[in-house]
Amino acid sequence: MQGSPFRELNQKLNGRQMSKKIAHISLDFRPTGSVSGAVETIPHGCEHARNHIKAHLKEMRDRLDRAAGIAKAAETCAEVENIQKAVEIALDVEQLIYEVVTFLNAASLMHRIWKS
Repeated sequence: MQGSPFRELNQKLNGRQMSKKIAHISLDFRPTGSVSGAVETIPHGCEHARNHIKAHLKEMRDRLDRAAGIAKAAETCAEVENIQKAVEIALDVEQLIYEVVTFLNAASLMHRIWKS
């Protein structure tokens, strides 16, 4: 596995000097304080893993959109004082949330396997 391009860039930037300040506070990010050091990308050779992770993220979004619609319907029922029906409708979110967590765990596992 090759090194991350962000990690290499971060190492190169560690030795640079801060630019001249044009504001009262520095607008430069210190390389060690930048979030770019924590971001890693999947190498282009791992297209199979990349496609699976993308598919899992899309499925997560689709289910979260459906869950949001269900929650909105439950909220509408609650606003018209039909609490029993609101709770009944809201419980339909449970399966979708379970599926979202499953897709998230699968994507996370693929990413961890790729990193090792």
